[in-house]
Amino acid sequence: MTNREFRLAEPEELEIEATQRRARERWLSTYSAKAIKQGAGIDNALVKHTRFQELVGDLERMFLLGKELRQPVGGVINGGAGVGKSTLCRYFMDTLPLHNLTESGSGVLYLRLRRGRSLAAVVQQILGQLQYPLFKVNDANLDAKRSLTLDALRRHKIRLLLIDEAHQVITRNSAKRDDGSWAATHSV
Repeated sequence: MTNREFRLAEPEELEIEATQRRARERWLSTYSAKAIKQGAGIDNALVKHTRFQELVGDLERMFLLGKELRQPVGGVINGGAGVGKSTLCRYFMDTLPLHNLTESGSGVLYLRLRRGRSLAAVVQQILGQLQYPLFKVNDANLDAKRSLTLDALRRHKIRLLLIDEAHQVITRNSAKRDDGSWAATHSV
């Protein structure tokens, strides 16, 4: 038989354990399957502000004009963090009507850019979403790949290109602003 040593816990250790146990119980009750299911309904709720509806209408106009006009039509949706720019784009894509002008989701390409993306990486991302063979796009072949990308967008009948977080594009031609952030000055 072996001798075991038992050590009495210090009062502070017991208090920490009790605090951790209460926190765990609170987390489990807060994030239970039932609580998450109830919260999902709230999370998916969309409050349609009148300005939101106006912007959806603007996107619809750009989408419809894209079929009729040869000259590209564009716009910028600008606003602070959390105001609903990404939600607006997703809502527009999800509610695009099915009719003879479009099939479900066709005609619109949505990109979400990560921080510090180069213009070459954006062109490569567009080609990838259009299921073109994965070309390596870099500064040396950017102009040729940009032409290929524009041709691919036309061939796939993409009338509206939504680029979320477009300010993340950084190129060699980017200018540094006074506040230290980068302003992309090169267009796709």
